[in-house]
Amino acid sequence: MLHMLVVVFRSAVVAILFCEVVLAATELARQANAGWALHRISTGPISHSIDFANKPNFTYVYDVTAMGVGVTAFVVGDGVQCRHKDFGDRAICSRLFDFVDGPSDADWRDIDRLHAVEPSGPDSTALAGVLAGSVYGVCKKCIIFSIKVNDILERTQATTLLYALATMREEADMLSRLAAVIVIPDLPETAGALTIAIGRMIGDGFHLVVSAPPQTSTSHPCKSHNEMSLAGIIVTGGMDSLDRVATGITAEDCISLFAPSVAVNTVYWDRHSPEIVNSAAAATAPYLAAGYVAGTLASWLSIDRWSIQSPEMMKKLLINHADHNVLSGVPPGTPNSVLRSLPP
Repeated sequence: MLHMLVVVFRSAVVAILFCEVVLAATELARQANAGWALHRISTGPISHSIDFANKPNFTYVYDVTAMGVGVTAFVVGDGVQCRHKDFGDRAICSRLFDFVDGPSDADWRDIDRLHAVEPSGPDSTALAGVLAGSVYGVCKKCIIFSIKVNDILERTQATTLLYALATMREEADMLSRLAAVIVIPDLPETAGALTIAIGRMIGDGFHLVVSAPPQTSTSHPCKSHNEMSLAGIIVTGGMDSLDRVATGITAEDCISLFAPSVAVNTVYWDRHSPEIVNSAAAATAPYLAAGYVAGTLASWLSIDRWSIQSPEMMKKLLINHADHNVLSGVPPGTPNSVLRSLPP
């Protein structure tokens, strides 16, 4: 059974994952100098006495049998820098999925990894870095497929996102790829048709991971769907290294899981120096929390015993396995749960 994961965040970045691998047996590995975010989600709370200026050796612990082998992450937003060295040969760009300059009539298999589609901003590259980068990512063996739907500093329109989702769904059907996980933080303001389309995808078994929206948003799924349709949606909120909730989180955001989003290590794309393909930076952005959750979910879906689980069951599994009641600054009525990446 194949699975797809879609991630959408504030600047309308979406990541879709297809999974077709059967794996078994747990075998742990450790990555040194991994940064606080990967350390936190894999090993638990960080001591408040740690002096970050003294370069602590944070370790990322992961299950080598759950690294996302056979999973493709379609990262939708301002475009992934497919040439970045942290992605190795796992990042793919195709003109068919460039909805800014217009998709070509080429088959999606007509791929140019080096020159097909350059990003227009840094968001998708940063998301891909924490989701599936070889150094900074959770799901270290996922394939990354760039889908460009918005230009720098622009929010994606509902019609553009509808077109992109329809195209991705058509390609999935052609390849007999079934079930999907969709992560959506903020819908465009006039999102009636998009809301219906998302509801249908939920009904078709798509898993949803959603980043908490900006406070100005009035069209978040959490505010426009009833509890039944929200059953399979994972809404994510950001946090820092001291287990404090990131600013801007409200009880209305309906957050299911918190994950790192403040000063996290990820890859970086500079539009003024596009020739640099090995850059890294510490980034702070709400959507990065959705990247960690999506990467964890993608990794778990590559495990045989969970590969055909429903969105509702996978959401429950992630939440049940989380650290509970450890965050400070959580809004009243909001579950106090922090992502843990190692499979139970």
